[in-house]
Amino acid sequence: MAGGEKPWLASPTGLRASWPPVPAEGWHAVVPMGEGALLLQWDSGVDRSQNRRIHRLAGAVVAAAAGNEGLLGAVAGFDTLLVEFDPDRLTPAEVLSRIRWAAWATHAPVAPRRVEVPVCYGGAWGPDLEALARHAGLHPDTVVRLHANRPYQVYCLGFQAGFPYAGPLPDVLVIPRRDRPVARVASGSVAVAGRQTGVYTRAGPGGWHVIGTTPLNLFDPALDPPTPYRPGDELWFRPVSPEEFGTLAESGSA
Repeated sequence: MAGGEKPWLASPTGLRASWPPVPAEGWHAVVPMGEGALLLQWDSGVDRSQNRRIHRLAGAVVAAAAGNEGLLGAVAGFDTLLVEFDPDRLTPAEVLSRIRWAAWATHAPVAPRRVEVPVCYGGAWGPDLEALARHAGLHPDTVVRLHANRPYQVYCLGFQAGFPYAGPLPDVLVIPRRDRPVARVASGSVAVAGRQTGVYTRAGPGGWHVIGTTPLNLFDPALDPPTPYRPGDELWFRPVSPEEFGTLAESGSA
């Protein structure tokens, strides 16, 4: 195929006709992303079990890529999987065939790790806690109890380096994103939006509601891996007092 045309880019119908069968719980659509990538899409939305299966499949694709078969890697999202490949070595149909077999292969689930994140809630550390409490019709202390000390699955990482999209939130704490993002959200801000919660790893603009702050530095590019969690792990937020927050920050434990 080197140097040759790739008619599947201009003929999605022809590409679909060559797709192999997929597992019963497989993707429902495949979208070419340029010459060297395919985006597999599921229709489950943000679903904990499906997200775990997608990440297991991503791991299988990465393992196959290590075999130097023309696969270059995979990036998992909430309900998508982006698979990169060398178009001079593999056709999309061949890529999908390899993914299909990876999906059927037996891969032991990776046990999620529990990552504890200390959080000082409310006040200057969580300026939107009161607003969330009013939205939910609850006392702020009740909001903290509901948000903390429960597992949140890390679905994927983005939009900042290391930002964990995690959930689901308790139904009563579900709240839409801000109508207008604020210009600057502080690093370490613990926030909620929709059915998710996350942590801003760097200062910058944001549209989520900030209910607390952690003294932890959750992204350090000098470390390998740069974050203490990976997709599939569980975040547990532990309430701390302003005094403990200061102690953690000063001691370097953060």
